Amino acid sequence: MLELVRYIHRNPLKAGIVKNINQYEWSSHLDYLSEEKQSTWLHKDFVLAMLATDSKQSVNTYQKYIVQEDSEEITLLLGKKKLPSILGKEAFIDQIKHRFFADRQHQQVPDSGQLAPKADSIVEVVCQHYGIEISELMHSVRGVNNEPRKVAMYLIRVLRRDGLMSISTRFRLNGYSSASSAIDRTRKKLSTDKDLQQQINAIKQQLIADKSQAET
Repeated sequence: MLELVRYIHRNPLKAGIVKNINQYEWSSHLDYLSEEKQSTWLHKDFVLAMLATDSKQSVNTYQKYIVQEDSEEITLLLGKKKLPSILGKEAFIDQIKHRFFADRQHQQVPDSGQLAPKADSIVEVVCQHYGIEISELMHSVRGVNNEPRKVAMYLIRVLRRDGLMSISTRFRLNGYSSASSAIDRTRKKLSTDKDLQQQINAIKQQLIADKSQAET
């Protein structure tokens, strides 16, 4: 975190906007140097406490730290053209997914789907909820309604934003149009069928509960 703060605050200097980092007034750098009451939006105490326990000493240490060049590791990492939405070890990434996926879905932020549970987990919880085996969920018979199968496809699409072709392949459909039709029918039925609404809400809650247990 300290290296990230330094990287951000040194950006105007690296970009040649200013010759001295203290000349740039549009970042929180000057607030870090100030001993006055901080802005309500800036929580700098946590960062400064990493440098020293005494508040005055932490500011002085910050000043010395910020003038040092960025590490080669963070320069190479943040210099990449394409970065993943979440950086860290697998255990950390799983923890973030467990805590935030239910509240951070947004259709205009495609990467928010990365917070969702794995498709296999969704299938497993759907099967547990309906009391069926995965083989039953994967089996489709023309003219026979397989609600768990449609619910699983719908949740994978809505929670994960998985592509229709990917869903079609997973559920052994003939093509993406079959997956699209099944998901659309479930979405339309969901708008009027209270029982289906309760079923899907219960499955979502179970997914959240499973994530929380895995986190602890």
